Amino acid sequence: MKKFQFKLEPYLKYKEFLEDRAKMEVGKAVANVLNCENETEAIKNNINAASLAFDKETSLGINAERMYVYTNYINGLESSLESKQKELRQLILILEQKQKELAKKSVEKKTIDNLKDKRKEEYYQNIFKLLQKENDDTIIIREASAHNHN
Repeated sequence: MKKFQFKLEPYLKYKEFLEDRAKMEVGKAVANVLNCENETEAIKNNINAASLAFDKETSLGINAERMYVYTNYINGLESSLESKQKELRQLILILEQKQKELAKKSVEKKTIDNLKDKRKEEYYQNIFKLLQKENDDTIIIREASAHNHN
């Protein structure tokens, strides 16, 4: 008896490949978002540290040149923060798009996988029916043979 063969197996393998590739893309997008979030937090921490140092020096008395350095540094950090936050929003949109693509690829693969399972089940049910028929035919032949010899 021949083994079950799914004619769409190469297509299923291709769909699995596409799903795996989409998973990798989602993983990269998640890593990019996390990296950008960490960079954003680092900039926020630098702003807080610079602001505290600026406040401390201001309370002790600060010259104009030092004040200029602090304000430029803090303004530069705030500009970097805005840029990182914009980048983060973009990366989140890309992540969401990649997740939608992955969901679509997973559904496509699952559809073919379900078809394979259904065809396999039908195949084995047909095999079972054929075996049952063979057994029934064998019993009928045996009984007929037994009646003819009596």
